[in-house]
Amino acid sequence: MANIKTCLEAAGSSLDKVVLRRSYFLNIKKDVPIVARIWDKWAPGVKPVSTAVQVSGLAKEGAVIEIEVEAEV
Repeated sequence: MANIKTCLEAAGSSLDKVVLRRSYFLNIKKDVPIVARIWDKWAPGVKPVSTAVQVSGLAKEGAVIEIEVEAEV
């Protein structure tokens, strides 16, 4: 979340302007509730359109979750 926040701010946006969130999981049933809690901590009240997809692998070795966002500037 810190990386997402930093990237958004560098682009002139912020977490409260996120309108779309795509999350990729190795174990969707286990990790969706965890991501929801973390998201609510970092972006309380922000409820973007969200998609969750289970995948067999992610680009970064050792990663179990990847989150992609789109935000208004």
